[in-house]
Amino acid sequence: MTPHKHDAKFVFTEFQNNTGWDSDFVSWCVGLLAALYAYFSLDTATHFSEEIPNASVLVPRASKLPFFMIFSLSATHLRMARYLF
Repeated sequence: MTPHKHDAKFVFTEFQNNTGWDSDFVSWCVGLLAALYAYFSLDTATHFSEEIPNASVLVPRASKLPFFMIFSLSATHLRMARYLF
């Protein structure tokens, strides 16, 4: 354990860009790509389609849902980024 710890305000409000990108916003967006890949894995529903009852209706629905979730989360993040950066 380190003897020096930051307070909660620093942890949740400060952003240090050590990535090499010139823009903090660009580095923040690039950091979200791994999380977006995990949420946007459309391949999962197709692998389970053989075991899902009524797959012709539920699999397309499951494929579209992550897109709308990511769109709404991205819109929220972009609104927040306007105030943070």
